[in-house]
Parts: sequence; C-alpha cells; structure tokens
Amino acid sequence: MLDRFRFIPIRLLQSIPVVFGVTIVVFFMVHLLPGNPALTILGQTATPERVAALNTQLGLDKPLWDQYFIFVGRLLHGDLGDSLTYQRPVFDLVAQAVPITLSLLAYALVLSLAISVPLVLNGWIMMLIAGAPVVLGWAWLPTLAAGLAVIFACRWSRDRSRPTSSC
Repeated sequence: MLDRFRFIPIRLLQSIPVVFGVTIVVFFMVHLLPGNPALTILGQTATPERVAALNTQLGLDKPLWDQYFIFVGRLLHGDLGDSLTYQRPVFDLVAQAVPITLSLLAYALVLSLAISVPLVLNGWIMMLIAGAPVVLGWAWLPTLAAGLAVIFACRWSRDRSRPTSSC
C-alpha cells in the first residue's frame, strides 16, 4: 500500500515535462499555420492600420518567446482565448460540449458493461462446469482464425489454377 503513495507523486513529477512539451508543440503548431490571424479576424474590413492595431492587441508584434510565456500564463489562469470561427471564448465552447461528451461516455460504459458482464459470467460458468482447461483451451481459436484468413487471402490473390506453397 505504501508503494502506491510513492507512485502517485513520482507520476505527477513525470507529467510536468510532458505538459511542458505539449504546450510547446501546440503553441508552435498554431504559429506554423499560414496567414495572419489579424487578417483572418478582420476579414474584408482589414486595413493596414487596423491589422497593426489588432496585432498589437493580440500580442503578435512581440517576440515569439514572449508570446509563448503569455500563452502559458493565460493557460494557467484558465483563459483559453477566443475562437476565431465562433467569436466566443473557447472555454465556453468546451463547457458547452461537456454534457454531450458525458452522455456519450455513459452510453459507452453501459454498452461495454452490457457486453462484457454476460461474457465474463458465461466464461465463469463454463469454468465451473467443465474446469479451467476447457475454457483456456479455446484461447487458440482467434490465432487459428487469423492464420486461416491469411492462408485464404494468399491463396485467393494468386493464380487459382496451381497450388501455392507460400504467399
């Protein structure tokens, strides 16, 4: 039991470089996209003065590392920015999708339980009736089926007028 209490802090410390790496990858992937975000936001009404003002407002005129630290600082405060497509905060869009995601999660859980519990009970009953070797003896069946499928596919793909010795 004490090993579990040491395991959790170690895993939390190991997750720090992973989170750091993900923030770097996401930040630079966004910056590798073609085009200017200010032009995308302004659309047809873009003038050089308005583009420069919006670049200053968004912080796009600052060096890349400053932009990265601003990005991480906003992330730490829960500010995911605004969606360019919907002109709404990203946090609101994510919060709007949470109930749908949770309902899909509940449906998948019920479906997986409805399939797995009868299969486990069937295996348990078979083991009680016939003994463990019979239940475990059927473990070779998927391998046999896959092997027969490969043999059939090789045979089917070659000329069927002569027997095949290899695929």
